[in-house]
Amino acid sequence: MKPVKTSITNCTLAGTTDNVGNLPVTLFKYEDGTPAVQSCWELDEKDMETIKKTGKIYFTMYGSTHAPMFMAVDPFIKEDDEIDS
Repeated sequence: MKPVKTSITNCTLAGTTDNVGNLPVTLFKYEDGTPAVQSCWELDEKDMETIKKTGKIYFTMYGSTHAPMFMAVDPFIKEDDEIDS
C-alpha cells in the first residue's frame, strides 16, 4: 500500500524514521469547523488479493493513542470540492 498525492493534497506530514515516509494529506474542516485530515492510499495487486482473502486492513500508529478516525473506500473530501483548511 502506498500513499497517493491527489489534486487536492495541501500538506505533507513528514516521516520521522526509515520505516515511516512522508505522507501527502488534505487538511480540511467539517461544516461545524472541526479540523480533519484525509490521506489517499493505493493498493497493489498483492494487497487486493490479501484483502479479498481476509477482508481486513490493519492500521498502526506510533505512540500510545490516536485521534478518532474514519476509513472508507470513497473519499470524504472529493477532488472537485472546495476546501476550507
